[in-house]
Amino acid sequence: MKTKSKKNIYLIILIIFLIILDQIIKFTLPNENEGKINNLIEIISKDNSEILVDKNSNNKLTYITTDIVVLALVIRLMIVQKDTMNFKTKIALGLIVGGGLSNLIDRILKGGVINYIKISSWEHMPAINFASIIIAIGFILFVVNLAIYAKKDIKIDKKESE
Repeated sequence: MKTKSKKNIYLIILIIFLIILDQIIKFTLPNENEGKINNLIEIISKDNSEILVDKNSNNKLTYITTDIVVLALVIRLMIVQKDTMNFKTKIALGLIVGGGLSNLIDRILKGGVINYIKISSWEHMPAINFASIIIAIGFILFVVNLAIYAKKDIKIDKKESE
């Protein structure tokens, strides 16, 4: 098996692992007890979790549609650019896809995204979940990889113009 094929299989396994891990975390949340980790992070119980649900069913459909469109665009980018994209960028996009798919599952099956992590020192910040953290990390890694690639591209252009 070629190295690129192995890396693509690892990427698919990573995405599936992230989805399963996030869903297991949400499934195993306590029903009543809440807890704090080092007085910084608070785990909110299922009963008190912040489920982002709009009462208007049109908005729910809009969120689901937006998630599907964005995920389809990211997956298409990964497929179209699979031969030219470096593995770090694929990992970054894989994190976005894994977290996005897990949140999409919540929207479809539970009516909204279950958010259960509250950062105590940021009072006005809403609760978040593991999938949202993974999406944010993936986005940051993607932007960093894009910046590194752009910097390399600028250096190549300068050398060619000399």
